[in-house]
Amino acid sequence: MAYLFPRIQLVENTDAGGTLLISRILEYLHGHFMEPVTLDTLARELHVNKFYLSHTFSNTLHMGFSAYLNKLRAERAMMLLRTTDQSIETIGAVAGFGTQRTFDRVFKKMTSLTPREYRQKYLTSDSIDNAGMPGKVLAYTEERYS
Repeated sequence: MAYLFPRIQLVENTDAGGTLLISRILEYLHGHFMEPVTLDTLARELHVNKFYLSHTFSNTLHMGFSAYLNKLRAERAMMLLRTTDQSIETIGAVAGFGTQRTFDRVFKKMTSLTPREYRQKYLTSDSIDNAGMPGKVLAYTEERYS
């Protein structure tokens, strides 16, 4: 068997594993961003080293793990602020933010508005429901979006 080793050539993997890992990461995050998710829990869930996961994620998406997770959460919060009459505190929690302070800080950084200012700007008395018809603000339902 030793005579086989000189014939083996190592070929650089040009992204196949990284692409699969990114797909798995994104699928997991989009399904669980409303829950407490950390780099450690994600690495355990996907059975990869957290440093490799972080490196692959940021090199591929040009955005850090936490920034992407906060973006998903803020986008959910924006949708809820526009389409529900739930309290801002409830929306922050439902969107996955651990504390109201974190929700306010992340939301303001992403939109330049506080959640309250955002709601006032985009939610008027003649609000538009999901069907595009003027009407009452929609009630939030506990369904997952994929």
